[in-house]
Amino acid sequence: MEDIKNLSKTEQILRCSKIMIESQLKLLERNNASSQAFEKQAKINKSVENFIANLGNIDNISNQQYISYLMELCSLFKNAHISLKNKVEEEYQFLSQHLLYLHGEVFAVLNDNLLKVDKIGGKPAEDVCKEMSKYICYETDEWLGAQLNKMLNFKILYQILGIDYSNIELKNGQKLTNSPSKEFFDYYQYFPPYYKRTQSAYSYAFPCANIVKINYRSCHEYSDGDFLNFTNVVKSEIENRGINAYILDIRGNTGGNSEIIWPIINLFKDRNMTGCVLTDNRVFSSGTFAAYYAKKTLNATLIGQPLAQENERFGQGSGEIVLSDTLSIRITEKYFKFSDVFKNSGAIKPDIVVPLTIEELQNKKDKNLETTIEYLQNLLQVQHQQEC
Repeated sequence: MEDIKNLSKTEQILRCSKIMIESQLKLLERNNASSQAFEKQAKINKSVENFIANLGNIDNISNQQYISYLMELCSLFKNAHISLKNKVEEEYQFLSQHLLYLHGEVFAVLNDNLLKVDKIGGKPAEDVCKEMSKYICYETDEWLGAQLNKMLNFKILYQILGIDYSNIELKNGQKLTNSPSKEFFDYYQYFPPYYKRTQSAYSYAFPCANIVKINYRSCHEYSDGDFLNFTNVVKSEIENRGINAYILDIRGNTGGNSEIIWPIINLFKDRNMTGCVLTDNRVFSSGTFAAYYAKKTLNATLIGQPLAQENERFGQGSGEIVLSDTLSIRITEKYFKFSDVFKNSGAIKPDIVVPLTIEELQNKKDKNLETTIEYLQNLLQVQHQQEC
């Protein structure tokens, strides 16, 4: 942790950029990253240097303007694990009109109906999203889409960009009002598997007689051994039911402790079970490890939408740059290579891509799950025929 609270605003940004550039280069060198990774980082560092060169003296700007500079600095690194931590909660207050982003378009949620948004504050919705992307830390378009679903529902970026969030126009001509709200917008319930954040980090179900489905929403344990205890319960159930196939649903898993997944991986391996992993663009950080381990250890088939990250990427650590009592930048201190399993560069793609459509969200369908069950049933049938 580096404390630079006593520096001026201008000096803080100069120092932050230097720390972040140096730390990422050290990580690349320490982990024998590919030449492409170094080339990518060199381009990023150049853009950061240009930003600093044109910064000038910002000591007398407002705190809100300063936050905008810090957010822009973080976003330049194209490292989704770099994050600005601002403890002033009202700046991140939710908005009353809930918006969803999908495939370049914005939709307003009205009584569980999704209606296309034309303009926000008099600006085309797609332009608003493009402006917001300048302040969002992301390394793939997939993660940008996932983050827009959050930031479209906070007031902070609208304020920074000078956009009137209270004025929303729909494609059908209808006009909506919007205002700050204390109500938490749980946008996850509008995307498959349609769960609320209040539900357990993991659970299980039996979508059909011969398949167990593990819902792995977060790599989190409230106390050591929670996931092992959960796995033991699942083990008893599949033994009693004679289950021979699994679905590991990691959609929406944004991370935590990557290693707690191993008991269920080992269970499926020991029982030689056939299975699939359900993915989407919200699978981030340690959530990616679940897909990686299942693919590498179990030869599982990945089905769904591309994951949020690349096969070579940075990860989170305990590094932090303290700017004030309420403001800090969390920097990355780890680097991972998944290229032994996921060969392609860019966002990690599933073996079978199932595009997510607005019609699916509108009708609360789960095409991803339907495709996976059908795929597994056919695979089990072929295996049975071969055994006979």
